[in-house]
Amino acid sequence: MPRQSLRGFLIGQLAKNEAVVTTSINLARILKEIYIVLMRAQKAIGGSVILLECEDANKPLVNLYEHHGFKPLTKDRDGMLVMYQIFKPSPAKK
Repeated sequence: MPRQSLRGFLIGQLAKNEAVVTTSINLARILKEIYIVLMRAQKAIGGSVILLECEDANKPLVNLYEHHGFKPLTKDRDGMLVMYQIFKPSPAKK
């Protein structure tokens, strides 16, 4: 069977500085900004999947990503959990 390819966007690792306690930044807000940029990129080059990496051992973080629509895919060479989300822009993500 021939190998198939899929265009997507790797956003790598997201992090929050826990030393900064007086910020309103949260994952939903960060993802909203990411989606805005990715909508522009998608119009220019295509792509339908978002990939990110996180520590598999950090279950609260994995659960948070899952709450925002990401699903576990595989582990990379460094043991990081690779998660994915199908990217279908909607008016709610603008």
